[in-house]
Amino acid sequence: THTYGNDQASAMLWYHDHALHVTRLNVYAGLAGFYVVRDADDRQLINSLALHPTTFTASASRRPERELPLLVQDCNLDVDSAGNLAGTLVHKVDSGDGPMEFFGPFTMVNKQIWPKATVRRRQYRLRWLNGSNARTYRLRLIADAANPAARRVVPWADVATVIGTDGGLRGSPIPADDALLLAPAERLDLIVDFAASALNGVTTLTVVNTAEAPFGT
Repeated sequence: THTYGNDQASAMLWYHDHALHVTRLNVYAGLAGFYVVRDADDRQLINSLALHPTTFTASASRRPERELPLLVQDCNLDVDSAGNLAGTLVHKVDSGDGPMEFFGPFTMVNKQIWPKATVRRRQYRLRWLNGSNARTYRLRLIADAANPAARRVVPWADVATVIGTDGGLRGSPIPADDALLLAPAERLDLIVDFAASALNGVTTLTVVNTAEAPFGT
């Protein structure tokens, strides 16, 4: 039995099974999750940006309403005889010689394929985690992707500020890059302003991955 006192600065940690020789299989199957540690600085941030409809205190039993934890993983899903997605997770992460890199055809967020979220025109906190076995992501933001006449790339720098990374909150915020780069196990803590002038007239936003796999080839 292990006890964690959480005696540390706030951070978005994560956990996954470390069983010998099958860690990659368990992480791929979804045996991973967020482990969020909060402190007074984190609660001050939440309240100053009004990320929760009421004052967020140390006794809060749920995450702030306008904070979205996003676990990104690439997976492979089985299809039926008609070629339709069956929803069954297919494991293809081994070869005859043992463990190998895996790059799945479907990108899932919090184990949902092509998920959607409705947001208001205000600030939200997006907490990204790359939980993939091997894939690195270069995430870009596309405005009104379904409308060819209005479709355009929106640099994250125009709408988002980086306030934290793997180790927790930064000493000071910095503008986001135009694209978000996330290697396996990396985390990125963003404040995204959906009321930014760069999003005037925009009705939908789509996040797409433009990184090659393996990355850098």
